[in-house]
Amino acid sequence: LVTRVGAKPPGAEVDVGLSTGGEPRTLRVSLDLYPDLRALARKEQLGTPLPALALEGLDGEALTLGGEAGAGQGTVWVLDYFTTWCGPCKRVLPQLSDLQETYAARGVRVVGVTAEDRPTLSPYADKMMPSYRLALDPEKGFARELSARVLPTLWVVDAEGVIVEVLYGSGNHDALVAAVDAALASRDGGDVAP
Repeated sequence: LVTRVGAKPPGAEVDVGLSTGGEPRTLRVSLDLYPDLRALARKEQLGTPLPALALEGLDGEALTLGGEAGAGQGTVWVLDYFTTWCGPCKRVLPQLSDLQETYAARGVRVVGVTAEDRPTLSPYADKMMPSYRLALDPEKGFARELSARVLPTLWVVDAEGVIVEVLYGSGNHDALVAAVDAALASRDGGDVAP
């Protein structure tokens, strides 16, 4: 099926046979380009409330994001899904530390989230010394809820708990700062000074 359909150009129509409840059916479908999964996930998330996420901080303290905890609290969140072995993640870390330091007084909180375990994350944190909080996602609920498949993936969540930006990879610092500024301006009625 993949070979036969893959040989057809976008816009071509093909007949697909299937069985529903034991009854054979033929459907005529029009082929389209394979969707860009990053663009699709981004489109699905933008403008939606951050789902409730229960994490454990590297410091051992519980960290709850999204849901009722994230809505209307006035905090602008930058969430970074990373791993300790990811090169682009390491390039983003100092930028996120700078962002945390620059915007902390204005209510911006950066949180780095990983599915790795504490014995892996602790030495990394000691070596890299981020100025923001790191959290563990051992059950991968964060990754599942936010469709995190690219490392790193960054989400900007506004003061009302709504996802306003999703960025992939390490070359997006200017877009990240712009999204944080826009979220703060929305919260503060137009004031964007750091």
